[in-house]
Amino acid sequence: IRDTDIFLLVYDITSPLSLGKLRTFLNWIQETDRGKIIFLIGNKSDLEEDAKVKDEDVVSLTGSMENDHIIHYVRLSAARGTGFDNFTRKLIQSIEKSLEERKKMPLRSTLRLSKQNLEESLSSKNSKKCCI
Repeated sequence: IRDTDIFLLVYDITSPLSLGKLRTFLNWIQETDRGKIIFLIGNKSDLEEDAKVKDEDVVSLTGSMENDHIIHYVRLSAARGTGFDNFTRKLIQSIEKSLEERKKMPLRSTLRLSKQNLEESLSSKNSKKCCI
């Protein structure tokens, strides 16, 4: 989860239980770094008349996460293939934005870690005593 930039979480709009199960995943994401991109995807939009999950339920599930992460709400129908144009457009924009953000990130932490590993490796080799 820590190294993931974009999450796609799907729930059934006719089942409040399926939305509730996303809470665990959202809690895991909340414990990671800020700036994750989360798509909450309501499937079965073709069964809108049977919908038991309201938009307000989805928004309240994320609570204050919108302060720390970028959250998109999308409804689609896998059975009818509707809503995918909007979802795909948002997903591509999010991927492009994520790649741009990565380009801006300094490599210092990676280099520091590599340098630290190298120094530890060298010091452990130097501390070994050789038999004569």
